[in-house]
Amino acid sequence: MRDNRLKYRELCESRQDIPLFLQSWWMDASCGTDWNVLLSYGADGEVRGFLCYHLRRRFGLNAILPQLLTLYQGVWVLYPDDTTSAHRRVMQQEVYEDLASQLTALGVGMYEQSFHYSQFDVEAFVAHGYRHHERCTYILDNLSDVSSVIENLPGRKQRLLRSAAYKGLRLCLDMKPEEFYRLYKEELHGKGRKILYTEEYFLSLYNAAMERGAGQILSLCDAEGNTHAALWVVWDAMSSYTQVLYINPKFRNDGSSFGVVVEAMKFLKDKTQNFDFAGSMIPEVAQRNEMLGGKKVPYITLQKINNPILRIWRSFKS
Repeated sequence: MRDNRLKYRELCESRQDIPLFLQSWWMDASCGTDWNVLLSYGADGEVRGFLCYHLRRRFGLNAILPQLLTLYQGVWVLYPDDTTSAHRRVMQQEVYEDLASQLTALGVGMYEQSFHYSQFDVEAFVAHGYRHHERCTYILDNLSDVSSVIENLPGRKQRLLRSAAYKGLRLCLDMKPEEFYRLYKEELHGKGRKILYTEEYFLSLYNAAMERGAGQILSLCDAEGNTHAALWVVWDAMSSYTQVLYINPKFRNDGSSFGVVVEAMKFLKDKTQNFDFAGSMIPEVAQRNEMLGGKKVPYITLQKINNPILRIWRSFKS
């Protein structure tokens, strides 16, 4: 399995079609050394697909669980460029069956991961006893014309983005990650909620993305230095992903929470193709994503709990 990880690093370095959350460097930043990968080979000896996973311990038992701030994990299939749709279907089924068998053979007490929305047909895993349910994200699949996003906003939101208050804000790209984390933590505290990850974990992901030119914090600030809203995004060649949106409760209704997302779209339009809002099924968040041009796209979460202790633990967390 250690050799699998070395092979996988080489694979990530040689291809541009592996999503950011599945990249070996993201696995390093989010899991440390507690990760590995299952590889599926074709008859020619080439890797046809893989399944990355974070191996953790719960109550002394091995468990594969998702990482925080990591929307997608699980399976990815590497299709040759000239693959027909019929061949893609056959290849996917073969890769899924192979990886489902390998995953089951690991014998972990619990497994839970969310697959990328392009990896949707999971019958092979279901046949091995894995349960699945749908979640959804919102995707803007064309960043080339951000002006149309503004034009399609409700009238009140358009007026806010054109207002003197909004125009008086400046876009900043130099916000310190420690300051961003502190503000977001304070925002959650004001809502009676706790942040789910440590500053150290956040900085590990932030720094790894920044080192590779794949992440940015954007903020909207006024002349007095107040941050009205800020957004951390990451991206790969195919898509960008909204990670954390901070909204200053003092300026919640001034349009800056919409404005910082629009500014992010403008910033990203020559860096990637799509804008993934990274959820959410929370009604008010879903409504904002739809207003900003996002289309609802389902993705699959797979789960299998083999140990009764972990079943009780998972039920309690739910």
